[in-house]
Amino acid sequence: FAICHTDAAWNSQSETAGLCWTFLESRSFQPEHSETALHVASPLMAEALAIRSAMFHAKSLFFNKVSVNSDSQQIIKAIPTRSPPSEIYGVISDILLCSSEFQVTIFKFIPRAANVKADSFSKQALWTNCGPEISI
Repeated sequence: FAICHTDAAWNSQSETAGLCWTFLESRSFQPEHSETALHVASPLMAEALAIRSAMFHAKSLFFNKVSVNSDSQQIIKAIPTRSPPSEIYGVISDILLCSSEFQVTIFKFIPRAANVKADSFSKQALWTNCGPEISI
């Protein structure tokens, strides 16, 4: 299994988000990535975009089994119900479509204390582009 931790930080004034994912995998490398997303309407959307980015990258790394861990309970609960809030419907649809291409995909809620690395990288990605006033 490739274990992925995702997180997002969001700035309400600029509607900008810092997105991050990290992978722990049995191979010798541990890929990680952070990026800034513009025109992000909410922290919920930011968290969904971080998971979608992680899923696309997992596919490009040819992982077969992925466990996606997030400290956003709302996102993790929305994915298996297939009835997410309307603001993130399209992004969740992308996540579900991408997840169908893996042999196994698990979406798991983890406490923020277990997601420190992704949390730090997402805030750093946001801070680099927006300054230190961030939320989430």
